[in-house]
Amino acid sequence: MTPRRHSWAGYQRGCRCHICSYSARRYQDAEPVRAHIRALQAQGIGIAQIARLAGVEHGRVREILNGLPSRGQGPRKRIRPALAEAVLRVQPSLDDLAAATVIDATGTRRRLQGLVAWGWPQVWLANRLGTTETHLGKMLRAERVTARMARAVRGLYSDLSSQDPRAHGVNRHQYSRARAAAVAESWPPPAAWDEETMDDPDTRCDAAARAAIRREVAA
Repeated sequence: MTPRRHSWAGYQRGCRCHICSYSARRYQDAEPVRAHIRALQAQGIGIAQIARLAGVEHGRVREILNGLPSRGQGPRKRIRPALAEAVLRVQPSLDDLAAATVIDATGTRRRLQGLVAWGWPQVWLANRLGTTETHLGKMLRAERVTARMARAVRGLYSDLSSQDPRAHGVNRHQYSRARAAAVAESWPPPAAWDEETMDDPDTRCDAAARAAIRREVAA
């Protein structure tokens, strides 16, 4: 059998010639990448999805995590920098998460509060989301929420945040009551938030927009 050419495989077999040593320097520790894969899995992202988002073969990600048991090989100890970079670059968006994954509720809470401040009654929002008014009341103050509900609220907010509730069947009493409830709770209207940073717990709303709704309700 023709012996293998000197390479990373040769270095793994114990060869320390300059070619094999150079090949070894072109690889990097796989453990941080493996830890990142496990963290993604904990968020409900499967190996196939990780590979798709990273733009690499499914088997590459599986080898980092599990090795090749059929060949008696354990998880990879070192991998090519390009593969490591591709996997580490995967930071899942809300749309990539499994439906039951529990996430921070900041954006969901702000969107629901904003819709109430805009004049949408809570019972209307609950019906549109296919849930109860009691459950919606809990989400208005929740710290955690499922990815499925976060996506549903995001879609609802996109549909309703620029619509006048009164033009869609909400009567004057319901409209005024919703806005007054929002003012009492200090819930900012949609105009107080930047959609791009609405999910960031460290962002703050526009105080002027919050004050404006207070004046309107008081008038």
